[in-house]
Amino acid sequence: MQRLLSRFFELAVAEVERYGGTVNKFLGDGFMALVGVPVAHEDHARRAVLAALAIQERLREGGEDRADPELRVRMGLNTGRTLVGFLGAGPSLVYTVVGDTANVAARLQQQAQPGTIVVSEATARLVAGYVRLEPLGSSVEGGPGYVDGPADIHAVTNPTSLGEDAVSVHVYSPPLSSMNRYD
Repeated sequence: MQRLLSRFFELAVAEVERYGGTVNKFLGDGFMALVGVPVAHEDHARRAVLAALAIQERLREGGEDRADPELRVRMGLNTGRTLVGFLGAGPSLVYTVVGDTANVAARLQQQAQPGTIVVSEATARLVAGYVRLEPLGSSVEGGPGYVDGPADIHAVTNPTSLGEDAVSVHVYSPPLSSMNRYD
């Protein structure tokens, strides 16, 4: 299991970084990644989706860097305002994000089926011209991140026109991929 996760994380981190993101933390068999933090990108949502698609593709294509032929990851992406900075004290001081944006991304990931990418309505609006989106209905209510009630969610089904990136776009992450933007 350790070898499988290590290979997966190596592959996923490479794709996240390729699209200008950073992996903020590893969480058991998943991770949280940020795009647009600490370096802002106007196209942060597009980059996050490209990273997710790239991870999926790398897992499908095989080769030495493939984590496992049967590994299918669930990804949840959300866009919004979040608190970013150093939290904690002494040796426990860490750079992280907190707030509803990250919480919603985590819940989207939990709702995703294995092998799928689920995005919030906020993210869907920003990437609609770059990928095909399939409406999934409303997200489940309850808990942090749902202060305004349920919202529409979408599955990313395929890139449409991603320009030059389409050739090398290949895709992204497992349990908990919280792609956030700091406004």
